[in-house]
Amino acid sequence: MAEERRFDIEALNLMRLFEMITRARVRDVLVLEDMTPPRIIFVVDPGNVRKAVGKKGANIRALRERLGCDVIVVQFTDSPEDFIRSYFRAFTLISVTSKPVEDGSTMLEVVVAEEEKGRLIGKGGTNLDLARRLLARHHPKTQLRVL
Repeated sequence: MAEERRFDIEALNLMRLFEMITRARVRDVLVLEDMTPPRIIFVVDPGNVRKAVGKKGANIRALRERLGCDVIVVQFTDSPEDFIRSYFRAFTLISVTSKPVEDGSTMLEVVVAEEEKGRLIGKGGTNLDLARRLLARHHPKTQLRVL
């Protein structure tokens, strides 16, 4: 079971705005103001990604203009493998496998096309760190490694 998350007023207002514009149910929001450009990641209920994005990305464009930052939508799933696939959906993932670790946790191994590996990891590892942070919020006993 994932850890209990508490939301401040800013997060609740962002969730309300997202749901008002997209009509998609939000499960979690992660605000990353320290990044350039700032990013907000919304985790939506299963089956709500298309609704959240809107026709030709209209909802995401509206949110980006209104909030003045990048907006990322990730679909929640009970499976850590599918959750990571959703987060990295813009990349060509060759495989996502899980292996048990001695400490009782699970190691997710993501194999990505070699030409996309640098972009997936991000400058200074920022994209990979975000994926790990999001994974820890929703699947706390799961580690992530990119091969």
